[in-house]
Amino acid sequence: MVIKAGYNIQSEDVHKIIITTLQNAMNIIQEASDTSNIYYDEITADVFSDSTGKLNTIDTTNTTAEYEDESAGYINATFYDTFNDDSIGTIWTVNTDSYGSCSESNSIMVLEEAIDCQVTATGSSTVESNALPSLNDLNTLVFKVNKYLFGPPYGGLYGNSYTQELTIYFGEQIIETHSATNVNGIALNEDVEYTLVKNGSDYDVYKNGTYLKTITPTSNVLKFYVYVHSVYGGGGAVGYSRSKITCHYVFYNIENKVLQTNSQTFNNNINSILVTARTTTGSSSSITVDVSTDGGTTWEVTNQNLNEVIPLSGNGNQLVLRFNLSTTDYTDVPKIHAYAAQVWT
Repeated sequence: MVIKAGYNIQSEDVHKIIITTLQNAMNIIQEASDTSNIYYDEITADVFSDSTGKLNTIDTTNTTAEYEDESAGYINATFYDTFNDDSIGTIWTVNTDSYGSCSESNSIMVLEEAIDCQVTATGSSTVESNALPSLNDLNTLVFKVNKYLFGPPYGGLYGNSYTQELTIYFGEQIIETHSATNVNGIALNEDVEYTLVKNGSDYDVYKNGTYLKTITPTSNVLKFYVYVHSVYGGGGAVGYSRSKITCHYVFYNIENKVLQTNSQTFNNNINSILVTARTTTGSSSSITVDVSTDGGTTWEVTNQNLNEVIPLSGNGNQLVLRFNLSTTDYTDVPKIHAYAAQVWT
């Protein structure tokens, strides 16, 4: 069934019929190789079997969402690096001394400072990110680390003294710092997920989901620092004094992404529209739609709910849809698999 242009919406029953019609339209496009039976003056629709859509309705230039695959369609993509190239220089800038080391392997980056406890010496090393988005674009940063401090036996005895420190910075601001002196054995071994959420010019820092502090960064650089100070007093010392940060994976940037359609011209000016879509969303994610009837030059309405009739001015017939894919949780990624729109002129 096709609902003809110009049909007036009078009741909830008609509304339900329209919803069913649009779902059927999407099913037809998804299942049929011949799409010539879709009436574009009344219904426009597409499914995302590829990055341009089965009917090539996607404006890839103005679309910022990422096409994942045929089953997922378009997703609210996240900026990330899983260290799969084992090349430390790709996203990190390293500064180590003779006691320090920094390596990357199997999706893990390790920064460590280690001094033989039978040596009197001081060492420090750092590693800084060099590929994060700018602060203007960085809405949420999430990274996971293990923080580890270890002091050798006999610290504080026989004139021996061993101090270990580590600090995590973002934009030259301290997220968290730890130190230990003359702790014999493991002083710190903690797995942490840090989440930085943009709040104006500040970032609210959460540690394992609990608010920790608010910082005002001056750059987009994530920095890890490790430090060891060792004093050998002449007896009883065995092993190494260690300060180590292990970054398992890092850099999720939660952004509001959009999926935009190409301009599609109807025979008459559009008075109202109903947009439905096959989507996947969770409790922290959403998908809304913006509508333009002048080919995308201006947006007549924005952030409209799907599956609801949207009144328009009737001043244009060049339809462009822009789907807004939003989330506040990097594990809850909204997806759009297909869409359909019924217009009334």
